[in-house]
Amino acid sequence: MRKGPRPEKVEWVAKMAEALKGCTATFFTSFHGLSTPELNNIRNELKKTGAYFHVIKNNLAKRAFVEAGYDINEDMFRGDNALAISYSDPVEVAKILKKHAEQLEKFLIKGGYLGKEFITPDQIKKLAELPPKPQLVAKLLGTLNAPIQGLVNVLNGVPRNLVYALNAIKEKKEKEG
Repeated sequence: MRKGPRPEKVEWVAKMAEALKGCTATFFTSFHGLSTPELNNIRNELKKTGAYFHVIKNNLAKRAFVEAGYDINEDMFRGDNALAISYSDPVEVAKILKKHAEQLEKFLIKGGYLGKEFITPDQIKKLAELPPKPQLVAKLLGTLNAPIQGLVNVLNGVPRNLVYALNAIKEKKEKEG
């Protein structure tokens, strides 16, 4: 007679906890009633962003989240769950999940974690409305570059104006002389 959890389950929980420690975001979804092709379509789209999409066993996943140091929300570990785990830009993953939730009536976003902070479905939808990370970085760099560019223009303006003034004097003397 066996006592305690089976070794393969203990190993799965440890691997999942390690995966959770390295991710940028995790999103819980309910997939009850979706077909296998629909789930595979979501999985394949997420894979292109470097995210993974797994159907999970709630009790094992809950143990993994606790082991990874999350303050768990009990509601996330009820019903049929598939977990989207992002290792790069969570905005891209949120966009894909939101798109499928709008297209597929039976696909629901239940909540998730951004880092280790719990976020609601509404917050995930707002996250999906953000521009992608490269665009945000470009805006930030543009904002940081603007004062420097202005300073360069001012500093270039002094010699340029001096050249214009000297050129005007030269032209005036040529007309007079």
